Amino acid sequence: MIDRDGAYLSCRCFRGLSMGESEVADLARFRALAMKVAADVKYHLANRRIMRCVGLGRLLMGACCWATPASPATVSVSTTVNADVVPACYFDSNPDIDFGSLSRTIGSSISVAQAQVQGSVSISCTTGYAYNLYSNTGANAAGSQRRLINSSYASYLNYNISPVGFGGADFPTNSSSALGFQGTGSYNPISLYVQIPAQTLTGTQKPGYFSDQIMFTAVF
Repeated sequence: MIDRDGAYLSCRCFRGLSMGESEVADLARFRALAMKVAADVKYHLANRRIMRCVGLGRLLMGACCWATPASPATVSVSTTVNADVVPACYFDSNPDIDFGSLSRTIGSSISVAQAQVQGSVSISCTTGYAYNLYSNTGANAAGSQRRLINSSYASYLNYNISPVGFGGADFPTNSSSALGFQGTGSYNPISLYVQIPAQTLTGTQKPGYFSDQIMFTAVF
């Protein structure tokens, strides 16, 4: 018989009967086969590959049933991955627009001759995206008139900025009239034609250092 661990196999056949030489030989062969099958059973049980054997006769004949592993159950779900690439605009570090020293006329009032200087403002926007550009009227404007101020004496100089040329149309000061451009991914220098007309200083007429601060805004 075969123990459950497949450790050994023994047979008791023909009890009480005498056997001839051929029967003894047959029994020896049977025992050898049974021991081989027992060794195979123990090996497969140790590796958990055998599930069951049908009948001792089939076992001895080597006819064992091997289990095919069942396919694992599965369950699936899908999800959506999103990303929003937004356009962007950046102003370059733009240099100051400097008139330097202005010529003044001689007289009882302080007047200056016309002066002109060209500058630029550079902006880079995402390739293919449209953007609009406008400016404010500065920090010292009187209505729509841009003015430089000598803050020490509250003295003023009028000036104009045009994107098209000296004496040209003023740079737009609101989004409804802004200049339109198309982004290229590179910095786009936009010309600024700045002019101080010949004029007499207003306010307290004092010479000195005059300045103003302009803000440019991009809408995209």
